[in-house]
Amino acid sequence: GKNIIAMTFSWCIFFGSDGLLSHNIFIHEHGMMKEVTLALTVTVVALIMIFALEQLQDLKHIDDAIDEAIRAVVNAIGILIGFAWEKAFD
Repeated sequence: GKNIIAMTFSWCIFFGSDGLLSHNIFIHEHGMMKEVTLALTVTVVALIMIFALEQLQDLKHIDDAIDEAIRAVVNAIGILIGFAWEKAFD
């Protein structure tokens, strides 16, 4: 169950970011530059999200269920980064 949700989350964020870049920055160009920019953008945002989640996880009063959920989200974000770079070099 968690893996399906993680994959769905990753694909939704990826295609949402792709659409955002395509309609706002790369209106006329859809080549390699867009794909690499997308991968870099997704990576930077994902690393910021991972850092924030790790800071949240370091709090002492975090429940085990929340800790496990944070770990699952971090794994999904890792999948998202992989999707972005795979698409950039596809």
